[in-house]
Amino acid sequence: MQVLVTDSGGVLARVVGLPGAPGVPGSGGTGGLTREGLVAAVRAAWPTLPGLCTASYAPTTAIAAQVRAAQPRCVAYDCGRVSRRCDLDHVEAWPRGPTSAASMVPRCRRHHEHKTRRLVHMVLHGDGSVDTRMLTGILVRTGPEPLPGYAPARGMPPARATPT
Repeated sequence: MQVLVTDSGGVLARVVGLPGAPGVPGSGGTGGLTREGLVAAVRAAWPTLPGLCTASYAPTTAIAAQVRAAQPRCVAYDCGRVSRRCDLDHVEAWPRGPTSAASMVPRCRRHHEHKTRRLVHMVLHGDGSVDTRMLTGILVRTGPEPLPGYAPARGMPPARATPT
């Protein structure tokens, strides 16, 4: 079971993996889990969480889970492919850029190739938004999807503008 831990504004802070899914037969869980039990389990697991940065090219399981939870779809403006079917792409090519949750985004193979062939230039911002500049000079900014139970991402305009 994965638990998404957020800050007070609904921004993803960390993905915490807990063994077994409570209440699901055969998963190793022990019946239902109360809110207090879940909080206690997350607090117990917190000190042993693996880091979100590695010196190698390939992301760790923890990095992959964090990136895919923060960006559930390909970050390209015109793509809806789910991130578990995407490559995890270094924003700045490795080894110049680190392999960390803060420097990787999910891109489908097509959009990964566009970036690799320099048909587009992409910039990842700290809030999870991505600027994509095409060869024509057009700039498109996409924001991360809101986490379940939260309103649209902070600072991002609504998906469609309504006439006033």
